Amino acid sequence: MSKETLEQKVERLTKELKAQEEANKALGINLKEASLVIQEQSEKLDSVSIEKENNAPVMKVGKDLYKIAIGKFRHDGVEVTADELKKNPELAKELIKIGSGVLLPIVNS
Repeated sequence: MSKETLEQKVERLTKELKAQEEANKALGINLKEASLVIQEQSEKLDSVSIEKENNAPVMKVGKDLYKIAIGKFRHDGVEVTADELKKNPELAKELIKIGSGVLLPIVNS
């Protein structure tokens, strides 16, 4: 049975430490990704709850929530549905800028 020399032991432990550091780094990345997913799901759940409270679709524009007050409307000669508006944040920003009644701010109480 051969004995491990001090140099061999240091080399082996250094390799183990590097492997453990890489594993910890990967776990940290996975934890960060999981936290982001949880945050996104929480925001979606909040949005659904707010939609139920307001009995209308809701969308987030920037940091603010808006109730989509009209299910279907015309903008620049094009018919737009509430679902289409929810997928078009640029249009939502434009509507807010011009003071359209399509989007009504939701005030947190």
